[in-house]
Amino acid sequence: MSWESDIAKEFKQRDNKKLIGACIGTVTSATPLKASILDGQIMLDSSNTYVSNSLMTYERNVKLTTETESTTGSISINNGSWNSFKTNESGTSTGKLELKSMLKVGDLILVIPAADEQKFFIIDIVKGVK
Repeated sequence: MSWESDIAKEFKQRDNKKLIGACIGTVTSATPLKASILDGQIMLDSSNTYVSNSLMTYERNVKLTTETESTTGSISINNGSWNSFKTNESGTSTGKLELKSMLKVGDLILVIPAADEQKFFIIDIVKGVK
């Protein structure tokens, strides 16, 4: 081999790898969560993925204030519920509101890889602009 070939090989080895960067993925399973990016070239699951808290099932402490005293009932919100509450004489009640996971099969998601491209972060559900 000539020295020119050796130098050319060294330059080639030095070339930077093309990074993935932020991309759009597709949810392929909601439970357990699985998604694909880069047209299915990379599959995301619990072994390599972190998900934004706002997309997962979680609880939040809430306070309800009503205009009437001693009200009872339940509250339903998209993907969540507060199954029963009872306000006190001042018309307030506190409790926990459970919000369910919002990810569904077919959802488009914003995915950002970690620096080493071995772990991925699902940030949010995205939609195209019309």
